[in-house]
Amino acid sequence: MSLRYIFEKRLELHVIAAGSLIDFELESISFPVGRVDFYYLYPLPFTEFITAMGKEGLVKYCNEQIQYPQAIHNQLLSLLRDYTL
Repeated sequence: MSLRYIFEKRLELHVIAAGSLIDFELESISFPVGRVDFYYLYPLPFTEFITAMGKEGLVKYCNEQIQYPQAIHNQLLSLLRDYTL
């Protein structure tokens, strides 16, 4: 099943397709006019991840070079494990 079929015949489906842009560099390819939307994704910083997880109060500890309580350290390590998965 091609993406074109899904786009034209299965309107109830929402599809995200991703790939490398190397094809554009290697050869000229046809481009479906009016059917392409580009969305650029950027890396999510750890501090933004912490905020998204509802732990805004921990962000201040990420930028400070001080010793903080073990409980804070453990929370940050737990979040870091989730972030790196």
